[in-house]
Amino acid sequence: MPWQQQWSLVIDEELIMDNDEWTPRILGFLCNWCSYAGADLAGVSRFQYPATVRIIRVMCSARVEPAFVLRALMNKTDGVLVLGCHFGDCHYISGNYRCRDRMEITKEFLKIIGVAPERLYLGWVSAAEGQQFAQIVASFTDQLKAMGPLGQGKAENGDNIAENLAVAIDTMSSDRIRWLMGERETLVEAGNVYGEKMNEEAYQKLLLDSLVDEYKCSKVSLSIKDEPLSVKEISGRTNLAPREVLPYISLLKHSGRAVQADTVDRSPRYIASGA
Repeated sequence: MPWQQQWSLVIDEELIMDNDEWTPRILGFLCNWCSYAGADLAGVSRFQYPATVRIIRVMCSARVEPAFVLRALMNKTDGVLVLGCHFGDCHYISGNYRCRDRMEITKEFLKIIGVAPERLYLGWVSAAEGQQFAQIVASFTDQLKAMGPLGQGKAENGDNIAENLAVAIDTMSSDRIRWLMGERETLVEAGNVYGEKMNEEAYQKLLLDSLVDEYKCSKVSLSIKDEPLSVKEISGRTNLAPREVLPYISLLKHSGRAVQADTVDRSPRYIASGA
């Protein structure tokens, strides 16, 4: 079954509650060659672990994009489990390294949007480690139970999380961010045509700064999706200062993603193109 169909089935499924006790919902992305086989071994061996996880099998952990994690959290999931092959055992040689880099920056991004990074678990399980898989699920379940449902964890604001996740998904899907993530090896390891390279720290800073910038731009863009707003009104909707809003409005207009709709009380109002 294609993973898109698996996704549709998983996010619509309700988990059973034991004695009316709240049970976290976990969505797991497992690589086909190692961690999924490990989960299968756990089932065949009848290792006991909580029935809190629903699994989507992917060919490689590198196939798990940050947007997948954000979409899972937006669909009533309390935690996301990403498991791949141990380093050196990846069927695609370096896929698990790419997964590690992406998930680490995703955790940093979760902090920015007000979601506890502990809701994302990244680990490595071989085909022979059924017991390890069971222990990871049990430990992650206990951790989420201690945190509570999404929006009730430490430093989480449930009132804004759904909106922030929607903006974050738009951010992670942007061409700029996807390009930066896809070009890490070129920028850090191989170098450009002049042989120039970035160190890992500089690359991570560039990526995180770009994420924050794109996130703010997406907030502005989504605020004018359905109705025209002035800069002051956009500022109120996004919690960005008017001086921060103006450059993003200019960028959206220049790229054809927003237009000036009208002027009210001498204040221009803007709306997303095609709205």
